[in-house]
Amino acid sequence: MHIPKIQENLNYVPFKIRMRYGETNLAVGTAFIYHHREGTHLVTNWHNVAGRNPKTKDTLSDFGNVPDNIAICIPIVQNSNEQPKMLQWKWKILNLYEDEGRTIPIWFQHPVHNENVDVVTIPMPGIDETALMHSKDPALDLDNIRLYPSLDVYVLGFPKGMSGGAHFPIWKRGTIATEPDINIEKLPKLYNGGRGYIMKLCQIFAYNFWPVIPVKGVEVGDE
Repeated sequence: MHIPKIQENLNYVPFKIRMRYGETNLAVGTAFIYHHREGTHLVTNWHNVAGRNPKTKDTLSDFGNVPDNIAICIPIVQNSNEQPKMLQWKWKILNLYEDEGRTIPIWFQHPVHNENVDVVTIPMPGIDETALMHSKDPALDLDNIRLYPSLDVYVLGFPKGMSGGAHFPIWKRGTIATEPDINIEKLPKLYNGGRGYIMKLCQIFAYNFWPVIPVKGVEVGDE
């Protein structure tokens, strides 16, 4: 029997999440794990967990609901003596609020710009028990590089809920389209020039598989 081999370890960094209200699926998104100090954190978009447009605060779901939990698709290596090891996928449910009234979210957002920076983090220990790799994992053999407009990058994620076989991500090619150190709309962000589906807050890697790590921007003039 032919056993498929995973050719690129970066496929173990992003993972699929489903935003849910109770057991009703509302949307599909992308998340990844970031290692900070002694802990690991799930990183995804604010609009995924809040279920709202960050600017207008309108609900994103056609059902009019906002999520109260997310289902996380996690790769697990089966415990067996067989070689090579077999990979399977399990869904883990994560409640998004500490209380039944949904007034205390479990996520952290930008301390200054709040939801205007469309990013949240959620503490998520225990990834050592999975096949997931955090975005700075030494086994990825990544280096920091200087970012500049015209630099080719690859964006890894699940546009429109699609996957690249099993539950691995789609790779989409793009280009750094703005100066990375210059704020846009007074926010620390940059534009990725590409065609086709838009993938927000997916892990971005340069053309030679080096990571793009956001840096603090500077304000230049008025918008």
